Amino acid sequence: MKTRRASLVVIGTVMFFTAFGGALKKHFSKGEQSENINIEESKTSEELGNSVAEPAAEQPSTPPLNDHNKNDGDSSSPEPVAPPTPPASVLPSHGTPDAKTEKKKISGDPVILRINGRKEFRRSDILAILASFPPQVLQHMPPEKLYELSRDQLLNSFLLVEQGRKRGLDQSKQYLDELARFKDDLLVRILIAIETSPHADNETELKAKYTKYLVEFKKGNEFLLQHILVSTEEEAKGILDELKKGSDFAELARKHSIAPSKSTGGDEGFISITDIQQPIRDQLTPLKKNEYTTQAIQASDGYHILKLLDTRESKPQSFEEAAQMLRRAIVYEYMSKLLDRLKKGARIEYFSEEGTPVSRPDTVPATQ
Repeated sequence: MKTRRASLVVIGTVMFFTAFGGALKKHFSKGEQSENINIEESKTSEELGNSVAEPAAEQPSTPPLNDHNKNDGDSSSPEPVAPPTPPASVLPSHGTPDAKTEKKKISGDPVILRINGRKEFRRSDILAILASFPPQVLQHMPPEKLYELSRDQLLNSFLLVEQGRKRGLDQSKQYLDELARFKDDLLVRILIAIETSPHADNETELKAKYTKYLVEFKKGNEFLLQHILVSTEEEAKGILDELKKGSDFAELARKHSIAPSKSTGGDEGFISITDIQQPIRDQLTPLKKNEYTTQAIQASDGYHILKLLDTRESKPQSFEEAAQMLRRAIVYEYMSKLLDRLKKGARIEYFSEEGTPVSRPDTVPATQ
């Protein structure tokens, strides 16, 4: 696979959320079936939070690890695209018997949490947290659970911050150093957003970029794969022995794999052949449907065992499907132009690791 990807398992969205890690993992690992929630990105958080909506119509789910045909450019570049807005039903109508079917207008910005009789959090604070949630969470977690997690996050954060201040940590060197770095990072993100958003949200530029994508698109096969990743060769050999005895691939993935696709039985969705490194591609192409690699494939992140479920010819994404990828490409393009202008206007001196002046970065001697 491409070198910037550590393994097959990072092709797509990895649902790991630091703030609510434990609770979210517990919720999703149970495979709970919760009502789907429409995400109306054209509305503001305030509009969406004003009522308790009826259950949304079921939406097609997006495979969590399927990012085929995406030329996503530099995945590390900042993206000024606004986060998903929370759905109408994320603030439950507590005390209302038919909260799931009855729309209830919520006016103003009521207090939803008070701590020690003085610190208050309002409904707008909940909406601000929900606006940062990825679509997968909004679609698959019940509104009452989203409300509870957001409220708990406000409570926990406040208590921890208060404790840190009581201990004087906000005056410590470590805190002040980290704060300075954070301020610099925030300033960069705001600058990039201001410089690139007018272009990344411009319909004409997006369509021009999409036309270029269609011209450059290369057809090829896609593989529908199941995947097991383990740390050692010994583990991989043990799993291959189990497969030879007729054990179920999905069950072995759930039991042994260290990849994020573990919870889905190793299902990776369709992956384009162009996204797969040559050594792994060589192992896949001879396989027939429902066959697996008879030898583990060693990579930097461990040992891979793959099962081929199906193949198909790749097709370009629709404009709507490619929108986020196109925005990232535009952001990267204008950020690069901005940096070029800034570098031309700056007096820059380069030095080698030994402190010797050099004319430009590519002349720095390699470390022996």
